[in-house]
Amino acid sequence: MYSCYCLNILIETLPDDCRGVSADSLKLSPEEREDSFFQQDLKQVRTLQKVYKTHPDLVLTKDVGKWVINCCANCVCETYAVHNEKGPDSVLIFANLRDTNSIERAKRQDPDYSKVFKIIISHSAVRANSRVLYSYPQCNPEAAMSNLKDYLLEYMKRETIAVEQRIKQFADEEYEKFNDLKTAALREQGFLNLFIHEMSQQQKSELQRKAIIDAVKKADEMLSVDVCSPEYGMKINSKRHSPKRQKSSPAAPASYDAEAIFEMEGSEDNRSVSGTDVEESDREDTTEGAIMMPVRQSVPKHSIAKSLPMDIPAFLTQNKCHVEDEFDDLPRQENVNIAESIKALAQSVHGDAVFGELPRPRLSNQL
Repeated sequence: MYSCYCLNILIETLPDDCRGVSADSLKLSPEEREDSFFQQDLKQVRTLQKVYKTHPDLVLTKDVGKWVINCCANCVCETYAVHNEKGPDSVLIFANLRDTNSIERAKRQDPDYSKVFKIIISHSAVRANSRVLYSYPQCNPEAAMSNLKDYLLEYMKRETIAVEQRIKQFADEEYEKFNDLKTAALREQGFLNLFIHEMSQQQKSELQRKAIIDAVKKADEMLSVDVCSPEYGMKINSKRHSPKRQKSSPAAPASYDAEAIFEMEGSEDNRSVSGTDVEESDREDTTEGAIMMPVRQSVPKHSIAKSLPMDIPAFLTQNKCHVEDEFDDLPRQENVNIAESIKALAQSVHGDAVFGELPRPRLSNQL
């Protein structure tokens, strides 16, 4: 591979297919000898493979005798000449062209190498040895610039497609990485949620277990206390005599025959006293915000007259607030003659007043 100085003209040949020649061996005419191309060192190519021109508008050609000489206008290098009659079988090239290694080195290291136009572009508008170009026909500048523009647009189109493909490929790779990251994050979040749920359940179970253990301990402590022990009695007494206010409850009848009784003289005083106590108790409850309820007044047991001519034992109701004094409140038993009592009872049934006048029936004016 050979090329001009700017890499615009590339000549492809077989390896070791070039040999040096002189003007005498070529049998040149006087006109050909006077041309500048034949005055430089030349090589003859036995078999030409291909000639590639990157920008043909920058290549100038002229006919000298039997030869067509090609010159690169960009680097002002008369590159090669082709015989009009023999064609590719007789090609002469400039001996100092770039070889393959020089071409690759220039692409990598030369700062003036253009990646767009694929040639080395000089930043100066004036070329050295530009007088050589005067002998070549003038090129069409409008056509050359239009072709360069088309070349640029074509290149930009190809690069745009390539960039879009690279962007798409990069986006696909990045989205794939993102999806992998998202999947891993969701899996890790599931692990954390499972851990939090299990931790909460364990804490809840531990609290329930502790509550059950505490309840069992309290039950064991209560069962371990002997009911007959002084300690249990002290607990009961402390509860009984606690300052907690008891609600007033209606008094129960003094005896089982309370329905068949009538009041004796002097019983009103006892009732008034009892009623006063109840009213005071109700007044105190009202001041504490309680609801006033009617209280049934109890009748003293010694103020009750009985219609039977015998002693009837008075059965007292059990008072929950005075358990320890219930045996002291029982009435004392008197010596009763049962036969006499039965006899007196029989007489009272027949209408005889044994113990004085029978109680008069209570009259009612209500119909």
